[in-house]
Amino acid sequence: MLVKWVPELRHYAPLVPIVLVGTKMVSISLYVHMNGEELKKQIGAVAYLECSSKTQQVLMKVVHWQLCVG
Repeated sequence: MLVKWVPELRHYAPLVPIVLVGTKMVSISLYVHMNGEELKKQIGAVAYLECSSKTQQVLMKVVHWQLCVG
């Protein structure tokens, strides 16, 4: 269910790298991080990052990654 958009993205933008971002860093756990890393592998993303959209913690790292791979 979480990866239902990947085939469409790969069809319309096959060369665009995917950066998977988890936005609930405030309550992040090792279990969630491991699932994010596994999902990254499944969809072929170039990176998995975690940030907090609420506190903007690590948000600049996410922006930097997007600029570097985009």
